[in-house]
Amino acid sequence: MSENESASPLLGNKLKIIELAERIPDPRSEKFKKYPLTSIIFIALVGTVCGADDWVAGP
Repeated sequence: MSENESASPLLGNKLKIIELAERIPDPRSEKFKKYPLTSIIFIALVGTVCGADDWVAGP
């Protein structure tokens, strides 16, 4: 077991998700890259898991 996995069992899975997201090519032009694609993918995935069904934040 690696040091990261012993600290938190979920941390190992998080790193794998990020590693997979890093493999996805970013089709945006450089001037539109305000946020890393990996961050956008991760936030969208977490939002979906938490029940989000659109891009609008609300109660």
